Amino acid sequence: MAALPYIQLYVSDYLADTIHLTTEEHGAYLLLLMNYWQTGKPIPKNRLASAARLSNERWTDVEQTLNEYFTEDENGAWFNARLESDLKKVKSNRKQKVRAGRASAAKRAASQAVESKKKSNGCSTGVQRPFNDTRSRDTDTDTD
Repeated sequence: MAALPYIQLYVSDYLADTIHLTTEEHGAYLLLLMNYWQTGKPIPKNRLASAARLSNERWTDVEQTLNEYFTEDENGAWFNARLESDLKKVKSNRKQKVRAGRASAAKRAASQAVESKKKSNGCSTGVQRPFNDTRSRDTDTDTD
């Protein structure tokens, strides 16, 4: 999935759930959430420290606190249920908007085709022949 241009962050919910975190832990947690959101999938365990922008030594301390916000999936990646739910909603909304946009474009194209046909007089240039045009009459002037 292409990266989404925004992430839904409910400040009051976030602060209520993370009030006990240090500044470093807040930064690491937000970076993990953003990485998850951008890739649209759980973060592999071997990428957690780099996604959080922490050295391996610092990560071991921070990991103990942040693992309460994630569950490990069957592949060992960190999964966040709340973020996954938000991703599903956004993807569903996006698909619905794409379908509506395509339907609208098809309707508009059909309407324009009908209007174009109504205005057409059968000429490709849209210019009518003058009444005194003799090209369509038989004008054989050969006197043999």
